[in-house]
Amino acid sequence: MRNQVFFYFFLFAVLNAKGQYDSSLSVNKRIVHPESYSASLGMLQEMQLLREQNQYLIKKISALEVEVARIQQNQNLNFLMLGVEPKVELYQNAPNPFQSSSVITYRVEDISNGSVSIWIYDMRGNEVRRYENLPGGLFSHRINAKEFKAGTYIYHLVLAGQIMKSKIMLISKQEK
Repeated sequence: MRNQVFFYFFLFAVLNAKGQYDSSLSVNKRIVHPESYSASLGMLQEMQLLREQNQYLIKKISALEVEVARIQQNQNLNFLMLGVEPKVELYQNAPNPFQSSSVITYRVEDISNGSVSIWIYDMRGNEVRRYENLPGGLFSHRINAKEFKAGTYIYHLVLAGQIMKSKIMLISKQEK
C-alpha cells in the first residue's frame, strides 16, 4: 500500500443566480484506479459542454423574446391603424415546460374582428399546428405533447388573421 497513489476529489456543480454552472473540486472521494481518474476528467469535459450549451440557450431565448415583442408591436399597430384597439390577453401555458399536456389560456373581449386562433411554430419558423375557430371570452385550450416533438415552440394568439400576442413554450423529452 505504500507505493499506491490515491487521488481524492469529487466533482460537483452549483447553478448560480445567472443560470450558469460553477464547478469545483472537493477532497472527499478516493479514486484508486487510473480509469476512474479519466472518467472524472470526462465528467469535467461534459460539465463544460453543458455549461456552454446552457449559455447558448439563454442567449437564444433572450433573442427570441425580443423578436416576439417586435412581432407583437407590429401586429398591434395594424389594428390601431384601423381604429380598433383589441382587448386580448394571452397567458403563459401551464405547466411549462411539460411532458404530457399543457393548457394555453387567453382572453378575447371583442371577437367582432373575426375568429380566434392559436398558431404554433417551431424554432425554425415552421408552422407545426393551428387551432382554428376558438371561442372568444376567457378560454383555455389543452395541448397534447404527443402531437409535437420535444423542443421549444412559439405560440401566437391570432385574431382576424393578425398575431396579437405570443409566448414561448418548452416540451421536454417524453418518456416512453
